[in-house]
Amino acid sequence: MSKIILQYKAGVSESDSKLYVVKQLRDIIEDELLNPGKSFIQVNEFNSKLKDLQMLVKKSGDTLYTPIIATLVELASEQNFSDQKILKAILSNLKALEENINKFKAEKKTALKVTLKTLKAQEQNLVGQLQDYAHLEQRYVSDVTEANENTAVLTDTLLNLNNEIARKEDELRNIDHLCDTENKMFKDGVTRVDAVKKDVNNAINHVMNLHSK
Repeated sequence: MSKIILQYKAGVSESDSKLYVVKQLRDIIEDELLNPGKSFIQVNEFNSKLKDLQMLVKKSGDTLYTPIIATLVELASEQNFSDQKILKAILSNLKALEENINKFKAEKKTALKVTLKTLKAQEQNLVGQLQDYAHLEQRYVSDVTEANENTAVLTDTLLNLNNEIARKEDELRNIDHLCDTENKMFKDGVTRVDAVKKDVNNAINHVMNLHSK
């Protein structure tokens, strides 16, 4: 935006320089119209200023003013400066040139306002987008933080669950071992009881056999 403003100011400065020279040219013609008789001096000064104007136009690359300046160059002679009608024609061309330069300045000013308005609208749009992105980023960071917190909670829960499973597996192994031990003791007890029963039965049979004799 600053570059555009600088370019506009440079253009205005060039236009003002042209207008200043045009005013000097008008002053010469108006002076000659009011005080005729100094044609030689006036035409030399006029042509000198006209060359200054040509240099300014050439420097700025303007072609809009070329036809009027060409007409002024053609009319700017000592003989013509003695003719009031031609002097008025020169003055008319200078006024037209002045109007064209002022019109150019006004158009540039209007164009600058439109450009600045467009750029400001674009700037506001970008600011709005940046604010939206900032809000999205904040929400994303918040969501990530919440997700990390939830992950930490789930991780702790899973760790506790795994520890509980490990404890239950240890308890189950202890119960299995206890059951195996009790089963073995039960089987051993049954075996001993059977042996005792067998011994008792044998003893009873032996006693009965003794009585029967």
